[in-house]
Amino acid sequence: MTLKTEHRIIKTGPYSITRHPIYTGMLLALVGMVLVRDTVVGLIGFAFIATGFVLKLRHEERMLTEHFGDDYRVYRQEVPALIPHPRLGRTTAFST
Repeated sequence: MTLKTEHRIIKTGPYSITRHPIYTGMLLALVGMVLVRDTVVGLIGFAFIATGFVLKLRHEERMLTEHFGDDYRVYRQEVPALIPHPRLGRTTAFST
């Protein structure tokens, strides 16, 4: 990951439900593949890839926190890293 001169925090679209939507999507696809293949080797491969994503994610989080400071800390408190969760007490397009 590299920070650009006009790098900014995106909080819309998929970034409103997870800070790393690309990793979330890739891990979800891998889970599906492991379930379909149903092999120990697939499960081991998933564990290695997931570990790599988590390590990379931690590095990115440190860089972004150093660059954006409190703005990114607030974003981290509001939006989960990988697994979206229901936003209790917030109104969404899907709430009744």
